[in-house]
Amino acid sequence: MNPVTGMAGFPAVPGGLKEPRGRARTLDDLSPAPHPLGMSKELRVLYMSSGPYGAAVMEALVSRGISLAGVVTTPPAPRGRGRKRHPTPQAARARAWELPLWETRKPHDPEVLEALEALQPDVLLVCDYGVILKKAVLELPRLWPLNVHPSLLPRWRGAAPMRRSLEHGDAEVGVTLMVMDEGLDTGPWIFRRGWPHDETLTLGDHWPRFVEVGAALVHRALQRLAVGDPLSPYPQEGTPTYAKKYTPEERWIAWDRAPREVVFHIHALSPRPGARTRVEGKLWKLLRVRLIPSRFALSPGQMAVDGDRLVFGTVDPGTWLEVLELQVEGRRPMDVATFLRGYRR
Repeated sequence: MNPVTGMAGFPAVPGGLKEPRGRARTLDDLSPAPHPLGMSKELRVLYMSSGPYGAAVMEALVSRGISLAGVVTTPPAPRGRGRKRHPTPQAARARAWELPLWETRKPHDPEVLEALEALQPDVLLVCDYGVILKKAVLELPRLWPLNVHPSLLPRWRGAAPMRRSLEHGDAEVGVTLMVMDEGLDTGPWIFRRGWPHDETLTLGDHWPRFVEVGAALVHRALQRLAVGDPLSPYPQEGTPTYAKKYTPEERWIAWDRAPREVVFHIHALSPRPGARTRVEGKLWKLLRVRLIPSRFALSPGQMAVDGDRLVFGTVDPGTWLEVLELQVEGRRPMDVATFLRGYRR
């Protein structure tokens, strides 16, 4: 597992925030500012998070000098081949940092709620928790219940915003820091930032930016709250779309889709869990691809080797899908040159 991102297979977040392509939205400067004296002492931040994105943002926040007063995460769950129960990365970090920790899906239970109230949090910060919070929990903080959501709301409310935005070929992706209400990602936003996306980019390419921008938005909000700025939330505008959770069936490549849609689908699932197809009876995961003109006929999903290229047919007879990176069943991810050296033996 990557110690910075909190998710195996994703690249590390570079030190400091590098200015992404595209315009900033309501934020004039996202580069790390000097830590305000006393900010971590004055503001007590209760962090609720369970998923990999939340684990990565948690690391990025602490690297910026932000102290957490406590952590709420979900209970240990079966993971891996042995299906042994493992705590979330958030729980492991909380124990290592000797932070108050609650592992529960029901923070509204009276006993848990009473303990959380005793923390006297100034800010409730939620990121990738996966639990709908009730009003009693949202009313815990003295100032705001905030949520780091990796999309430009109201587009892609729900469970899988990053992957859905990439899969649908959005020209711009980004992160929103919002005030939570009892709806599903319906609250007003405080800061947000977007940057360009195109068919050459995978989720792994975007991942460090999603993490570091999310942490930067929180950092800026806490800086302002620490000096008495109440912040000014803006209502969400536009038609909402919903990012439903991916099903196992959606991991399979649908070769009857338009070629560009296939590319976006593959890159939305790269590097993990990987978009899948079967070749010669084996499971293949395609991790990075591009479209090129075809040189001979292939049916959709049919694989061929053309010189130093590994290609698949698409529904467009004039277009091939060229594979640049892949993972074959039982092997590690590799570039196509490495794969072809072994395939031709």
